[in-house]
Amino acid sequence: IYSAMATSGYLLFGNNASVLITENLRETPGGAVDVVAVTCVIISSFCSIAPFITVLSNAMEQFVSHFRPGIKKASPKRWSFIQRLLRTAATLLVFVIALGGRPFLAAVEAIGGG
Repeated sequence: IYSAMATSGYLLFGNNASVLITENLRETPGGAVDVVAVTCVIISSFCSIAPFITVLSNAMEQFVSHFRPGIKKASPKRWSFIQRLLRTAATLLVFVIALGGRPFLAAVEAIGGG
């Protein structure tokens, strides 16, 4: 799939092909094709980022409960607040890392294959 997409992108855009095909689709052909492609990329991102954030926040929750073993049972409302706080922190952490890696998008795409 990656090879076919790379080949078709090169054949369509030549040396002007961008790392992200959605950037080229804004220019040519644009319109409905662009909207469908960007929508698919957004849906794919949500499907891959959400499990990562869940795993990251679960690891953080286990780390907290390891040092405070009775916190889950002692005050469920407080634990619920801590969970929300940790999940928000995990989301912000992923956002900051993604924002910091934006200048290196070509290298990240080459390594990740995305």
